[in-house]
Amino acid sequence: MIDQDKIRAHLFDRVYMSGVERDQNRIKSTGEVFTPDEAVQKMLNAVPPELFTDKTKTAIDPACGDGQWLAEILWRKLKADIDFKTALSTLYGVDIMEDNVIEC
Repeated sequence: MIDQDKIRAHLFDRVYMSGVERDQNRIKSTGEVFTPDEAVQKMLNAVPPELFTDKTKTAIDPACGDGQWLAEILWRKLKADIDFKTALSTLYGVDIMEDNVIEC
């Protein structure tokens, strides 16, 4: 049995943009802009709820950064009683920076 409290802590108990060192040269060359968690939640609240309740719906983040969009979607799917393996198998993230992919 998956412990949802441990999953939630892993997904959300972190400092915003904390996993990767980003200096001004990197930001300028990559165009990295991260969306605050509150904005992610607000935007996902506007998405049809079927994305989170239908276990066949998939989501892709083509600039996933540290994965905060995917984390929130995963959490919402788990809260809709979709099992962890199924929920995770419907999420895809891509990023041009290897350290972001690792962090995600």
